This record gives sequence, structure tokens and C-alpha cells, in this order.
Amino acid sequence: MIAECPSCAWPSPTPVSSHRAVQYSRCVCGQWLISVGGKVVGSAGGTTFSKGDAVAELFGKRD
Repeated sequence: MIAECPSCAWPSPTPVSSHRAVQYSRCVCGQWLISVGGKVVGSAGGTTFSKGDAVAELFGKRD
């Protein structure tokens, strides 16, 4: 299960597709979410829900 939707706080967006650790989900509010390893790292459209670099937090920074 992934974290709640950052736009509407729905607790369980519906998984639509996945590729290895990456999962694409659709929320009841219509927002598309992208999660890696169970953590939401992005969404479609203009949103500012992520203040940091979520991918770097999961996998570390690369040079």
C-alpha cells in the first residue's frame, strides 16, 4: 500500500500499473500518483506536495 493522496488525503489510491519498484496509482479525486518502494515520489500536473528529493531519500544521491 502507498501513502495517502497528497491532494485529498484519500488513504488508498487504486494501483493501475507497476514496473519493478515503481507503481502508478489513480486516486478517487482524479490525481495520478507515482510511488517507488511504497513512498509517493511524484504526481501528474502541478503540485507542490513534495518539499524534498524523495528519490534521493530512498536511494541516496548519485554523482
